[in-house]
Parts: sequence; C-alpha cells; structure tokens
Amino acid sequence: MQNIAALAFFSNFLHLVSTQIFLRRLQVVLPVDLTAWTVVLVLQFAFSALLVALLPQLARYESRWFALEKLPRWAISGKMATLSATVVFHDTSVALSVLYFALASAELALLFRLSQTAGGTAIATTNFWVNLGAATGLYIAEKIFFRVVPLSTILFVVALLQPMLLLLWQKLLPNFSNILEQPEKNALPYAALLQAFFAGVVLFGGLLPAERVLRLYLLDTADIIAEITVFSMVGGAVISRLYPKQQSVANPIRVALATLCTLLFIALLAHAHRLSILPREFMIFLLLFPLVCISTGNFLAALQKAVQPRQVFYLVAANLVGSLVSAAGFGYWLIPSSGLEKAVLAFAVLALVGGAVILWLSLAKTRQRFLGGLLFLAFTAAPLWFLWRGGWLSAQLQTMAERVAPGENILAIAETAQDIWLLVAKQIEGRTSHHRLIRTSHSMSGTLYPSRRYMKLMAYLGFLYARGTHAALNIGYGTGLTAQALAELDYQKIDASDITRAIVPLASQIHERERRPDPIRDPRVAYHLGGARHFLKNTTQKYDVITGEPPPPSNSSIAYLYTHEFYRLVREHLAEGGVFTYWLPTHSVADASAARIWETFCSVFLYCDLYAGTESNLIMVGYSDNAKVSLAEKFHRLRRTAMLHDTGFSEPEQIFSLLLKSRVLAEEPVDKSLLLHDDYAYIEEDFPDRKRHFWGLPPIPFTSQKVFVEKLLARRFDFRESLPLQPFWIYSADSAFEPYRALRTLEALVPTGVSQEIALWLLGIDPGITPEQVHTIPTAEKLRRKLAQFLAQRDLKSAAALLATELKHKNDEYLYALKILTDRLQGKDANTVRHEAIAFAQKLPRVSEGFARYAGF
Repeated sequence: MQNIAALAFFSNFLHLVSTQIFLRRLQVVLPVDLTAWTVVLVLQFAFSALLVALLPQLARYESRWFALEKLPRWAISGKMATLSATVVFHDTSVALSVLYFALASAELALLFRLSQTAGGTAIATTNFWVNLGAATGLYIAEKIFFRVVPLSTILFVVALLQPMLLLLWQKLLPNFSNILEQPEKNALPYAALLQAFFAGVVLFGGLLPAERVLRLYLLDTADIIAEITVFSMVGGAVISRLYPKQQSVANPIRVALATLCTLLFIALLAHAHRLSILPREFMIFLLLFPLVCISTGNFLAALQKAVQPRQVFYLVAANLVGSLVSAAGFGYWLIPSSGLEKAVLAFAVLALVGGAVILWLSLAKTRQRFLGGLLFLAFTAAPLWFLWRGGWLSAQLQTMAERVAPGENILAIAETAQDIWLLVAKQIEGRTSHHRLIRTSHSMSGTLYPSRRYMKLMAYLGFLYARGTHAALNIGYGTGLTAQALAELDYQKIDASDITRAIVPLASQIHERERRPDPIRDPRVAYHLGGARHFLKNTTQKYDVITGEPPPPSNSSIAYLYTHEFYRLVREHLAEGGVFTYWLPTHSVADASAARIWETFCSVFLYCDLYAGTESNLIMVGYSDNAKVSLAEKFHRLRRTAMLHDTGFSEPEQIFSLLLKSRVLAEEPVDKSLLLHDDYAYIEEDFPDRKRHFWGLPPIPFTSQKVFVEKLLARRFDFRESLPLQPFWIYSADSAFEPYRALRTLEALVPTGVSQEIALWLLGIDPGITPEQVHTIPTAEKLRRKLAQFLAQRDLKSAAALLATELKHKNDEYLYALKILTDRLQGKDANTVRHEAIAFAQKLPRVSEGFARYAGF
C-alpha cells in the first residue's frame, strides 16, 4: 500500500503542475470567455470518460504488442509525447490539452483499480494521496514554479520525470496481474453508478457558482482560481482520511449527512458576505468543505461497492460524465443565460433531489422510505424557499460594493458569462461627482478626475504621435472614456475590443448621466468581443493608433497582455507611422514587475516614451518612426476637443511636461533577462497596505511615489530622444528637471470653482474627516485641506499666498500650481505674489533658471 500511496501522490503532483501549464498556454489561444473554457472542459471530460469506459474492453484484444501490464506504459508514453509537443509548440492546441487530460484520467482509473485489489480502506487512502498530491503540486506551481521558471522548462522537467512513474507502475503490476482480466459477469448496482455520477455533478455544479461568489470578496489575482482549487482538494483529502472511520455508519445515515452538507453549503453560499471578515484562505476552505464532503463521500461510497475489475472503470467513467454534465449545464448554459441566483437554485434542487433518490435506494423497506422522504422534505423546504425568493445576491453585491467603493451607490448590475459588473456612483451635496465600473472585487474603470485624465490622455498622446488619422483601436472599452476621446478626433474608423458586451449599456448610462457624447452611438465606432489577442489574431486591419487599458497586470489571465509576443502582435497591426499607447499602473504591481513591463515594451518598439498620466497611472508610448507632422495643426485640433476640460491643461503643449523617460532601442538596449514572454509572464502584485482578506484597493494618496518612478527620475535624461518633443524641448541634454513632480493633480484644481467637499475629494482627501481628526493627518494633507477650503470659497489670493509660503520647503509642484493661479489673478495682488514666488523659486535646489522662465516667473 505504501508504494500505491507514493504513486498516487507523485502522479497527481505532476499532473496538476502540467494541467496548470496547459491552462496558461490556452489563455493565449482562446477568447477570454467562460463559455470557451467550458467547451474545453467538456471536451476533456467527454474524451476521458470514453477512454476510461473502454479500458476494460482492451483485455479482449491482448496481443504481444499490447498486454495488460503495458497499459500504464502506453498512458505514460502518451503523456510524455503530449508534454514534449507542448514544449516545442508554445501555442498549445485544445487537442493536446484534451489528450493529456484523458490519458491522466485513464491513469487515475488504473490507480483506483490497483488500490481496490489491496482491499480494506485502500481506495480511500489512495484518494487521500491523490488529492494531497494534486493540491501540493498546484500550490507549489503557483507560488514557486511559475514565479521563477519558464513554463517550457517546467514542462520539460515534468516530461523527464514521467519514467519514474513508469518504474513505480512496473514495480507494482506483477503483484496485481488481474487488473483488467475478464471475470464472470455480475451486474454493477445502479445505486453505485448513480452515486458516482452524482458526485461529479455536485462537484462542478457547486464549484462554478462558488468560485463566482468567492471572487466577489477576493482580489482577482492570477492565483485565485488555483487557491480555490487547492482548498477543494485539501477538503477532499480530509474527507478521504476520515471516511474509513465511518465505515460502521449505516449508508442511509451517511446519505442523510450528505444532505445536511448540501444544506450547509447552500447556507454558506447565500451568506458568504457574513464570512468576508475571515482571512482569505479560511473563507475559501469553510465555504467549499461541505461541497467536497458531498462529492468525495459519494464517490468513495460508490467505489467501495465495486467488486469486479471492470466496475471501477465504469464508476470512474460515470463520475467523469457527471462532471461533464454539470460543467456544460452550469458553465455553458445556466450561469451565462440565467445568472448566478437561478444557477444556485438549480444546483440546490439538483443536489437535494439527487440526495433524495440515493437515500430512497439505500433504504430497504417501504416504511423507511416513506419516513425518510418526509424528513427530507422537512429539511429542504426552507432553504429552497429562501433561494426561490431571491435577493441574497443583492445583499452580497451591496457588501462587495461598499468594500471596493465606500459611500457609492449601486445604479445597475450586469451579469456576464464570466463576471458580475456593477455601475456605482458617488453623491456629494446632492450631485453625482463620478461613476465607477466594478468587476467582481475590483474597481475597473471610472470617471473620477484622475481616471478621466489618464484615460483620455492615452488617446490624445496617440493623436499627437501618429502620422495618420485613418483608423484607431481601443483595447479595453471600460467606461468608454478613451473611445470617447478617439471619437473627438478625425479618425474615419474606430474599433473597440473588450471581453463582454454587457458593459456597453452601463457605459452608455454613464455618458447619459454625465451628459457626455456616447462613443458607441458614433457610426465610426465598432465594438468587438473576445479579448485583445483573439481580436488582433483575427483581423488584418492596420491602425494609426492603438490604445490599451486592460485590467491590472497582476489580475487573472491578464499577464499575457503584457508580454513580448503580445506587443509584437500589436506592432504588426500598426500602420506606417502608427503608435501604441498602453497603461502601466504602478500602484498595483511590484516595482520589479513594473520594470519588467517597461523593458518588455521597449524591446518591441524602436522608440518608447513614458508619461505620467496621473501619479501612479503611467502611459507607455511605443512607435517605430515619427515622420514630420504638423504638431501646430494637431494642437489646434486638440483645442476643439474636451481635452483642456478633462485633463486640466491650459494648453495642449503641456502634455509634454508629463514625460518621464524617452528611450531609443538602438542607443539603450533592453535587458533581455527582464523580458516577459508567453513562456514566462509572472507579474507580482503590490497593493499598498492591503491585508490578505481585504477586498478593495485602499485610497492611493496623490503624494505617493513608486520606487520604479523614483529610479527613473533619479537619473539624467536626454529628453530630446523623443522625436515629437525635439522641436519643443528647451532644456540642455543634462537637464535634471523632473516633470513628474512639476505637473500633478494640483494643476487641474487651481482654480476649480467647486465645493469644498469635491475639492477635498479631488485632492485625494477623505471629506468625512472631522475637524477634531485633522491634527492626526500628515502636514501635506493639511495643506491640501486648507487649499481646498480657499478654492471652494473662490479666495484665489489666499490660495496663492498659501502656495507661495509653502514654496519655502516644498518642491516645484507648488511653483507650477502657483504659476497657473497667478495667471488668473489680476492687479497688484498678482504682482505681489509673483515677486514672492520668484524669490522662493531661486532658493529651491530642484528648480533651475530655465524652468522659472518656462513657468513664466
């Protein structure tokens, strides 16, 4: 038995590592959609069930080329060939993943048959090591392997380790020569087949809705699905370890306990928002454990009833068919078409009715069946009525929205095949200050001033850099702000690509409420589904401008939109003189990963510039050449757009003061060791001050500085490397001027003529802080609070005096803001403040004489 346990652990350790790599490779091939993944899952289960069911029939055709003891050899050889093909062909096909999964399932069925011959509790023990090995492999792969080793290297090592599995099999098989021999025919009890089938139905029928509910409360990082799967496997291992101790318990009692587990799972699922105070791992385990109890308990009970060799394979096949039915029914049909609430209700009815049937079959006498049926109805009526009434999902969405966007009200909800989207709005003094789109537990896009500024800047920068204005592509539609900026310009054709159409009506509501033009109604705009890579691979259109703002790089399935291969795919779709502008959120990724993204971006484009959109929202600009274009004409065209209103600039030329870094590939080669590839696309998250069980991003203060940006600013740059800036740059090549500090949020707020609460909010300060709490906040925040007060009172003189005073010990950010403010002042007050500012500016170590002239002092 010890050898069987080692084989079970080692085999499934390698299997789950390989499976995760296949899934990652398929992310590059398939559209980003739940139905696409469901089709692959269904194909895997279907092919696996067919192969497992046919295994007993192979004994009839034994020959010198094919003997029973050679079955593991053929299965492992097939796995080695599949893994090797995946190493060679990076774009893994669906056929390869289906074949590998089927061979692994056949090997698992052989393993269960092998353990059955050992007698006693061997099957439960084997299932324990199967789950433990799979959970260990998956967890180690996600937390260690994928972070430091390329996928092809891991696959190559896994392929090399397959012969070790074969050695274990060869050591065990001589003792179990009857693994597939044909015995006398005895019918397998239908109850056992039903239990095995039911176990598969319950597992995936419950896991898919549970995964969607969990993602309402957990940050959508790249390893969240792996963590959910790991804890379900850990639960399966626990049940397998406890199962032999319950052998003396009568089967009807075990079925009744399974029913209670069903009710517990439904209750926890419907009240998951009450569990959200728990740490992340404990919440996942607590929610999934009852589900695993039902599935694992029924599967083990079914396997215990197998008395003949072929019966084990039929039971495993029945379990795979059950998984197929639930994956197709819930993943392809119920959840996408009916929504989460109805899907959970359907699961509850299916699980409870299945449990009732198994309970009925396990009772011998009619009286027992009658009493058992009454008790079953009494236990299940209340939870089914609760689910039928509905409303539990709304309470959970409200809880999630309150954590992600405190104080904002839900206006609309949209369920898609993959996610749940919320449209929320913030009310201040009876006015709507902004709208926001929330996807699961993440604030995806919004119309807050900082968001509006950098999203529209991506379109405006593309317009300034590009030679032509024929066609533009917007990757990641979101609220439609970038598409709106593109529509303000002279493009003849505008394509927008995103993973779902459900966000379009939500975005249209935003534009209607904020009285903005809706880009989706523009006849030039065409909306496309399937994700960026899928869209670009299926179009031959060339674009003058491509803009991209996907979810944060550390989110699940997003890293492959930041790789060398993806950037190269984008470059292939740029017209001559075309430009690519792309979002880099340094507030959500570690500094090392931000550097990797920048290096990878610059490895594809001959010229690459980096701009500060708003604080940590940076904009990468990539282009190969930039023909002489009339920037004067483009500046004139931008003045006729909403640019000055939405970005806070007084002139379009000020965009160039946001430049952080300019780079020419020929002069400054990239560090190839830092590049992100499809074969290695690990991007580390870094949400400041986030606890493990925190569900939303904390407010990022506008004064925060990322190490990645600081490293850029600490160096001396030749900004004249940027082709569009050459005729405008007035500094010498060794200038140490830091534009990131010179033009920040203050520049758009001086003056704004808004209420004090809105000014506070725009400055990144919580308006809810009471006067008694002011003494506890940082000095810089006190300054901004006082500035907001003056702006709200339209007291520009006091605001200017405050800024001038602060110039004694602050940086040139305040000098620039002061310049804008004094431009608005008139008469003697303006001259007095201006002269004071000049005196203060001369004492600042950062501010050069050239900048003072540039700022107008």
